[in-house]
Amino acid sequence: MKKEEQKTESLEEIVFRHRNKTYGAYQLRRDYRKFITISMIFALFVTSAAISYPLVTAIYYKPPPPIKDKTITGVELKNPKDEQKPKPEIPEAPEPEIEKVRFVVPVVVDSAGDESFGVQSELEGKINTEVPEENPVITIVEDRPAVIEQPIVETPELFVEIMPEFPGGVAAMRRYLSESIKYPENAKELGIQGMVYINFVVEKDGSITKVKLLRGIGEGCDEEALRVVRAMPKWHPGSQQGKTFRVSYNLPVRFTLR
Repeated sequence: MKKEEQKTESLEEIVFRHRNKTYGAYQLRRDYRKFITISMIFALFVTSAAISYPLVTAIYYKPPPPIKDKTITGVELKNPKDEQKPKPEIPEAPEPEIEKVRFVVPVVVDSAGDESFGVQSELEGKINTEVPEENPVITIVEDRPAVIEQPIVETPELFVEIMPEFPGGVAAMRRYLSESIKYPENAKELGIQGMVYINFVVEKDGSITKVKLLRGIGEGCDEEALRVVRAMPKWHPGSQQGKTFRVSYNLPVRFTLR
């Protein structure tokens, strides 16, 4: 019996079995290994050439001997083009003309003079009565603008070491407010209640100035709170390190119906 030779099929034959092999995919898969081998050989050749070139150059290339510096003195180098071109002639500037004035000898003429001029004999009878003072008084008037001096007002502080205080403390201030405030009738009828915030400045002498409304509730309550604060007695002024300061103070005034 003859042994049948078994043919081993490649991967491309197995993939493209019973398929059309005329397209490029079959050719590409079949020639893929050949292209890879050629590419690797070419890359290896280029790499080897790049590495060996500096070594070969360093071994076989000899640099030319250095040129000695020879300085040539006393030789003027001329450009042949400059010799061919004639140099333009520059005209000389004309000498400035000096004006010459002829000297004329003056002629002296004897004249009798002006007859209308006064004669000495006519001035003998006249006497100058105006005699200047030996020490005249000179008055100098300077026109200067009037200087108006304005007092320097210190800006009130917001916080100091010892804050201003109503005489007798907070309890005395509450008692003063409750006794002095008269509830507006219109606010009573409408049932208006709430807090009115007043700001003022306690001066260095304890007096109350710059009273203004910060936030109110209306219906006459704001005006009543301002009136009572303006009528306050002098406070104890604020101070810091033994020195008095102007201090800005905020005071809430409560209006409550009973």
